[in-house]
Amino acid sequence: MITALQRDRIFWNNNKIVVTKPFNQEIDIGNSGVLLLIPSLFTWPHLFVSQSQNNAIINYGFDKVISQTAFPSLERFF
Repeated sequence: MITALQRDRIFWNNNKIVVTKPFNQEIDIGNSGVLLLIPSLFTWPHLFVSQSQNNAIINYGFDKVISQTAFPSLERFF
């Protein structure tokens, strides 16, 4: 699943998930942490990584164009 998100920006390297960002940071979730993947229509084409306690959160945008008519109620809401 990781390699299907944004192939040019997030990938496996041995036993680590590598996210290409303009800075260096390492998050170690150990054996008890959780990796939370959050897809978003609103963040495309960006990819955000954050840490909350012992957990890593990756918020990624869809890389496929979705029809504007797919979510008419959300469009009216916002």
